[in-house]
Amino acid sequence: MTLWEEGVLQSFPFAESEPQVLETMTSLAHQLGFDYCAYGLRMPIPLSNPPVALLCNYPVAWAEQYTARNYLAIDPTVRQAMKSTSAFVWSEETFSSERVFWEEARSFGLREGLASVCRDTGGVSGMLSLVRSGEAITEIEWQAISARVLQLTEAVHWAFRGLVTPHLCPELNAKLSPREADILRWTGDGKTAQQVADVLRISERTVNFHLRNAMAKLNAANKTEATLRAAVLGLL
Repeated sequence: MTLWEEGVLQSFPFAESEPQVLETMTSLAHQLGFDYCAYGLRMPIPLSNPPVALLCNYPVAWAEQYTARNYLAIDPTVRQAMKSTSAFVWSEETFSSERVFWEEARSFGLREGLASVCRDTGGVSGMLSLVRSGEAITEIEWQAISARVLQLTEAVHWAFRGLVTPHLCPELNAKLSPREADILRWTGDGKTAQQVADVLRISERTVNFHLRNAMAKLNAANKTEATLRAAVLGLL
């Protein structure tokens, strides 16, 4: 194990607050040659408006402008990350559809950067951004730091996730019983409570009992929502 790996693995598990995660992330970003860093987390539910959490050391004026103008909705790096399964270095093409946004970011010193994506089995997705105002990121540099970027992404993801999900998405901590999960699977296949009862050789009343329990655990208004949430959260 390298000194870098030891530093990453030993620092984040002890972070007890978001400022501590940011401080550690910033220090490691500087070691990689970047002035700025950010980590954004998006919860898996509700589907229509999933909560987002962000940690960054960007210039305050840019961070405030980014939030006030809801740039998250148009940020090309976020858009690309949502479709990507790997890290990528920013390019002219990345920002070709949002030139005004790009020029505004550059005016605050956010000129060269890269993004690294993490998605976990609970459906939580995250993106690490490492940015600087200086020279471009060359292919040689990227090859040299790519493994460390991925390690940093993973470490920040789980440290930040552990701090924010209890209040942004408490359903992630739901524990379904084997019977509840089984009934939700059959429900997801379109079967009625009576049909599920017939398949499992239990009473319809018992099926509904387990459905109510699952709905309560998942904060769902009905069995359809409970089934969808369980599937999205990786509980089935």
